Amino acid sequence: AASCRCTLGSNTSSPLVVRNESDISACSCPGAAVPGGRCWPGSFCRNASACPELCTAGFACPLYATREPTVLCRAGFYCVAGSSSATPIGGRCPQGFYCPVQSASPVPCPLGTYSASSGNARLSNCVNCTAGMACSALNLTAPNERCADRYYCPGGQHTSTPLAYACPPGHFCSNASASPTPCSPGSYQPSPG
Repeated sequence: AASCRCTLGSNTSSPLVVRNESDISACSCPGAAVPGGRCWPGSFCRNASACPELCTAGFACPLYATREPTVLCRAGFYCVAGSSSATPIGGRCPQGFYCPVQSASPVPCPLGTYSASSGNARLSNCVNCTAGMACSALNLTAPNERCADRYYCPGGQHTSTPLAYACPPGHFCSNASASPTPCSPGSYQPSPG
């Protein structure tokens, strides 16, 4: 039997479908004057439901008369509660985020990474921060800081002053250095930084 919703006092478990509802606020809940009917896309109705429930976030309910959410949101997209598509319009994963299968919301690219593209499906789509730069915030679409003077920043840094990469003795590191530069012949720099 199709998954239907029944008003209190209904004399059948499969009410006559008068119309297909498209707004959960018009369901046959107590106080509403709408007869029972099939659950619509974006919702589901368990057996003996009086009212439909919005499709669970991370899932899509694309068909009428869905009993349980079973269609997973596709990778590269996120599905909010009430989604009727596994690739919803407006649910494409934005830049600076990634969305694995069954995402209810976008996951931010972590510190030390960024992503300038949308529709990212996995963490590996968040690329290491560019050498000479730092990515010091979540969900960046581009590096947001230059490596500081007296430090160098190999790719993937989350701070512009990485302690592990203080400029070593005998080298100098200017702003946005990706690696230390040896001192010129005849010059001397004995201390780190």
